Amino acid sequence: MKTRKIILLAACTVLLCVCVVQGITGLKNPVKTFILNDSPDKITISGDGLDVLLTLKVNTWYVGTDNFSVNKADADRIVNAVKEVKVLNSIGRTGNELLEERYGLGEAKAIKVSAFKNGKELRTITVGKTSSTGAQSYIVFGGNKEIFLASSNLRSAFDKSADDLRSKNVYSLTKSDITAVSVTSGDGTWGIEQKIGEDNKIEWTANGIAAGTEIDTSKADSWLQQLSSLNVSSWLPNDTVFPSEKDVEVELTTAGEKVSVTLYKQGSGDDVKYFCTGSKSSHKFELTKSAAEKYLKPAADLKK
Repeated sequence: MKTRKIILLAACTVLLCVCVVQGITGLKNPVKTFILNDSPDKITISGDGLDVLLTLKVNTWYVGTDNFSVNKADADRIVNAVKEVKVLNSIGRTGNELLEERYGLGEAKAIKVSAFKNGKELRTITVGKTSSTGAQSYIVFGGNKEIFLASSNLRSAFDKSADDLRSKNVYSLTKSDITAVSVTSGDGTWGIEQKIGEDNKIEWTANGIAAGTEIDTSKADSWLQQLSSLNVSSWLPNDTVFPSEKDVEVELTTAGEKVSVTLYKQGSGDDVKYFCTGSKSSHKFELTKSAAEKYLKPAADLKK
């Protein structure tokens, strides 16, 4: 009986020690989080072949000086990465060429990211290599010489060219908001417009040179879904020379606005290119063949 009590007491003592150790360990959090109180309105990214300027205007981020909006997911990731940095530990100091080379913090490979608010610098981070696990990054803050191992792959957030960051979207509409489509080409102008038929069902009627054509509602709906948004394959320099004659101009009418796209076809066969301008963008752009075809659709494709 006495032996059993001793064993039970020993087990309780061990369990208590384990709980105490776990409690102490749990209180020690090696991660230090550095958070900016202000949100930046300008971010510059340079080094390793990069020279990127991001500016915030009325809740939208733009890249460069040509008013190209930034893809929202990329903009959010960059802003969040520069605003909140989680540091795991210190691993050395700069000034040692071997260390700088080992961690990718030399001038040749490092990426320098600076955030500003109303012209005032909020933070500068020099980002080196990613750790062997791909889940951490080696960084240096501002003029500080201490090298830190930071949580997350910061390099993947910042290592993007201006072209990578430009949003490819020209416009996005809700299909159900489109009430009419007008198509103008060398053959003339035709279009479809919405009307409410029996039992309050939406129907489409043809007009212009296609007047009298019976429109298949399901085919019209499918076409409108295709037309409701447009992404470019690439943005073109503003001095790009287009063919003198446009192939087609398509105008979409909604309750609140009209959106138009003008398409120019250049070349033929495998070498054909589709150049465009649009009312929702001040920049010229190019489309893939599949994207261009939705604007080149003939009225006959919508027949019942």
